[in-house]
Amino acid sequence: MQCGLSAGEGRKRGFESLCESDSDEASAWLDSDSDHDASASTVPPAKQPRSGQELHESSSLPVTQQQSISPQMAPSASALPGTHSLRASPVALSDPTHWGASHSQKEVDAADALLELSTSTSSVEAAGGGAREQGGEEPQPSTSAESTQSARRLRKRLPAAERAAAEVSAAIALGNLPTSSHPFVRLPVVDQSKLLRSFSTTTAVCEGWLTVKPTLLLSRAREHLAKPSLTPEEMEKLTYDAERLCKYIVHATSPDKHAPSRIVAEYLGLQFLCMDVIVATLQLLGEPARGPWWERVTGKIRLDFSSQWQLLAPPNAPAKTHYSNVLCRELNLALRLLMTGKRPSDVDLIKIKRMLFCSQLSPRRFRGSEFDAWRNDGKPFCSPKGPA
Repeated sequence: MQCGLSAGEGRKRGFESLCESDSDEASAWLDSDSDHDASASTVPPAKQPRSGQELHESSSLPVTQQQSISPQMAPSASALPGTHSLRASPVALSDPTHWGASHSQKEVDAADALLELSTSTSSVEAAGGGAREQGGEEPQPSTSAESTQSARRLRKRLPAAERAAAEVSAAIALGNLPTSSHPFVRLPVVDQSKLLRSFSTTTAVCEGWLTVKPTLLLSRAREHLAKPSLTPEEMEKLTYDAERLCKYIVHATSPDKHAPSRIVAEYLGLQFLCMDVIVATLQLLGEPARGPWWERVTGKIRLDFSSQWQLLAPPNAPAKTHYSNVLCRELNLALRLLMTGKRPSDVDLIKIKRMLFCSQLSPRRFRGSEFDAWRNDGKPFCSPKGPA
């Protein structure tokens, strides 16, 4: 995997062919979101008139009946003070030499070659790999059409579950880099004695106006959280965006309980990103995440999806289905912890955000250009030398 996966590069690699085609129903989550809402002003509520013209995100979702396995899984506290780790889902790469006598040595060698190719050209790079500059040339096995077709044939020989496991393993591999300084987890310094205002719980859940599209709010929040420190004015803007993200959660629609995992992953992924910003903002303000308003926000997040607990996907399921199942379980655990007002551990935050943004099997919504900034944040940490 490598972190430098831009929207343009995704199109060149043919996401629809590599990741299996997304259905029109699944694309509703991506198509319904737009960052060009003129009402998304950075002016705080006191300085901006409220308008009923802002649209919140909605979508129509298919109902796919699936068998469910719903174990009670709760986050476990990390051994390190102040951190909270999630109980990881065990995902291990199978040894190709133990696939059975039905596989010839040629097939085993082909699978080994594909596994190496997959981990070197996918979007999150395993520990020890080098980061590629955006827009630069990517190494290919060969420039000939024959070699390209051979690489595709090799990819098909690797079972779908193994492809998904390789992508997950690459997201987990962190190497020896300082995770605490990673933009996916690090928070800016804020002087709480100079804050202009506190978090408005009334604004966060009021019904007088609807929120704008969440990706624009998330993008602005990322810009603030990526800074070393925030001025009182910048902190007020971050607080304002976090309040509107609360409102988005309260008014957003959710998929059906039996929706396919690829759709559930998009929904849970968006809720996870919103909640991470909200909890981080409350921590910077020094305010608790509790009370009736908090219960109303967290009570709107749906977690009872059946597909996320399907530990074994059908044998003929595409790699994206296997990948989405694992991602849904990780997001479910992370959201349960965020709903208590605590952020997951650094390792878990990096792993989940890499799975969301940086894989060829990532949900379609998060492969879009509006999330390129997150991928760029992670690129320096894909290099063995660490960030510059």
